[in-house]
Amino acid sequence: MFFDDSRTVCKGIAAVVIIGIVLRIAVGYFLTYNYDVYHWALTISNFEAGNGLYDVAGYYYSPVWGYILAVFAQFSELFGVDLLGERFSELLYTEDISVWFRNSAFVTTPAFNMAIMTMMAIFDLVNMYLIFRIVKDVFGDLRKAKICASLWFLCAFVIAVCSAGEMFDTISVSLTLMSVYLLIKDHELLAGMLFSAAVLLKFFPVFLIFLLVAYLIAKHRDEWKLRLAKAVIGAAAMAAVILAPNVLQGHFMDCFAFLLSRATTGGSSLFDILVQYEGVITFSAITIVQIYLAYVFVRKEHAEIDKDFLWFLFIGALIIFINPASPQYIVLLAPFLIMAMVNANRRLMIPFIILCIGTTLFELTPLAMDLTAITFYTDILPLESWISFFDMLSGSFAGMNVTDVWAAVGGVVQYSAVIISVLIVVKELLLKSSSRGTDQVN
Repeated sequence: MFFDDSRTVCKGIAAVVIIGIVLRIAVGYFLTYNYDVYHWALTISNFEAGNGLYDVAGYYYSPVWGYILAVFAQFSELFGVDLLGERFSELLYTEDISVWFRNSAFVTTPAFNMAIMTMMAIFDLVNMYLIFRIVKDVFGDLRKAKICASLWFLCAFVIAVCSAGEMFDTISVSLTLMSVYLLIKDHELLAGMLFSAAVLLKFFPVFLIFLLVAYLIAKHRDEWKLRLAKAVIGAAAMAAVILAPNVLQGHFMDCFAFLLSRATTGGSSLFDILVQYEGVITFSAITIVQIYLAYVFVRKEHAEIDKDFLWFLFIGALIIFINPASPQYIVLLAPFLIMAMVNANRRLMIPFIILCIGTTLFELTPLAMDLTAITFYTDILPLESWISFFDMLSGSFAGMNVTDVWAAVGGVVQYSAVIISVLIVVKELLLKSSSRGTDQVN
């Protein structure tokens, strides 16, 4: 048997960790999306020049990621990462090509890329452990806990986002899973603090707040108000600590510019208004469904409330992505999908496999730009070969840029997995409803 049921750390887990780390190192060294990672380098350069997060252009997120980069910069200097990146004239023409994933003439160094990847890999390991602990404590099955943890750490699109995309969604997943685990363990104050940090790092976890509140109400019906108050105090305290430095410097609106920019007005026609407010309309609908889901959870009689909680969290996370999402955002769904697939409904393996294909393809869409670091800082890929490859992917196919066709295919495959997951969930709910109806008749 690959996993030893008698020990937490066994040869199987050790093999998974080693394979996962080797894959991340390999992908991270050869492939790095320079457009996003350049902005991380720019933010660090602004810090080193004595500027705050929002004093100069280049940082467009809430403060949490900026604080993490500030700490990261101190450690990267200790390991000799002094040159972060350069702008190459040979790449200037790529910036004039309009594609889904933007091109940039700035290329970060392999050393900087590997340092960022290492930080992301550490959080992937943290998530692996958190998934293991949650499944072990809730389901009491050591083998299934190891399987869930391993599926996370070897998940193709998680590796692609962590190592090639080097986006920080895995950190948001860590904070979200910590808040869920702490809530299960009745540590509401700390759960509120970490959930607040997760939301201020990446906005998507906020939609799960209704289920978190519903869980408190259903689990502690006699004292849920006190426990909820503790969670709210923790969340408010963490938000105050995170936002205070920038509020004092007059940058309160800048902290939420990434969200507010989505709600600016465009044309005056009905179509223009619908396009402009598509995000607001969609997320309002998602919020309504999340509230209804929380209402159902509160009204439901729970034989094993923690198991039900994880299943409902999966449904809640799935509902978020009814609105088609960029590949890195799907990372938030991954741990809940894996836990639901292994412990509740094996049919969810089908959309999981489809996600591993579609989301990975989607994330690796800017493949030519992913290769710029090894092209300009090593002798692995000659510039002439890179230019030929980039020009091939910038060609036309069916009237579209080949790169955009790649993105469209990846996006469609990814979204099909979401829809299949929804159909599986709906079918299971209908079967359970039908079963209850039959029991009542009998």
